[in-house]
Amino acid sequence: MTTTEKTYQSILQKLSAIPVEHLEQVDEFLAQFSHNRQAIEEHRKAVLSLAGSWGDMSEQDFNEFRSESKKAGNELFSREVDL
Repeated sequence: MTTTEKTYQSILQKLSAIPVEHLEQVDEFLAQFSHNRQAIEEHRKAVLSLAGSWGDMSEQDFNEFRSESKKAGNELFSREVDL
């Protein structure tokens, strides 16, 4: 039996020992794992949707974008901070 199978069996044994009045709480707790996994997957898909997005730009547009980005970054980080 693999470690995963052993863990699964252990969880099932523990679930079977939970009193009926606590099953709703357990269900809500387990649903959080599913929700978190869905949120992570949606975030991953959003990030991956940006991958290759510059590939559709012409060389001239990309160079202009890069130039403007550098200029904006230099302006942002060259400002003196008044304390």
